[in-house]
Amino acid sequence: MIMKIKKRDIFSIGMIGTFVASTRGFALWCNNNDWNCRDNNDSVSLFFIIFLVVLIFSLITYFLREEIFCYWIKFTYFWIPISIFLVLIIPGGGGNGAFPSLIDKELVSILMSGLYFIISLTMIVFGVIKYYWFEK
Repeated sequence: MIMKIKKRDIFSIGMIGTFVASTRGFALWCNNNDWNCRDNNDSVSLFFIIFLVVLIFSLITYFLREEIFCYWIKFTYFWIPISIFLVLIIPGGGGNGAFPSLIDKELVSILMSGLYFIISLTMIVFGVIKYYWFEK
């Protein structure tokens, strides 16, 4: 039995993920001089940065038709696990002095969030055009 997810559930998940990313990113419970604690919290917050974009699009799709929401949520089910997996497998350091790394967790999370934003916006715009203008 597959549970049908509702718009308010996605909105809640986006809110919780955004809250976790913002509190972990600011490292509210670290001492000012404890840089290891701040680095660990920054890397954890990278996993949750995608939820800010999910929150934005859940607000956009909240007021649209159910067909557009379902079209977008199927893409989100596919994209989010891939984004998190890629952030997990990419090395976290910047390389060493001899071989600097151009790709790190931060870059991958920003790129995946940016691609998610562009693709989601395109899907929603085409969904609105399809359902509101061509199927009247």
